[in-house]
Amino acid sequence: MQLLEHINRIRALHYLILIEHTGTPKELATRFHLCVRQIYNVLDELRELGAEIRYDHERRTYYYKQPFKLEITINMSQKK
Repeated sequence: MQLLEHINRIRALHYLILIEHTGTPKELATRFHLCVRQIYNVLDELRELGAEIRYDHERRTYYYKQPFKLEITINMSQKK
């Protein structure tokens, strides 16, 4: 289940960045029950996927510099 939790975390962070309502890194860490370093790691994962993420200190939020669409698909089947 750790994989699904990680995917859900990425999806939730992506949504907060889209609506530009993330808060500070420390606030994000609290919201996701992670340490700040782990938040930076998830942000780096999104960047590796092509997201241009910036931080606005005045508004205290992360935002996408360019439009970014995140699609995650999981297909599972049992072998017969």
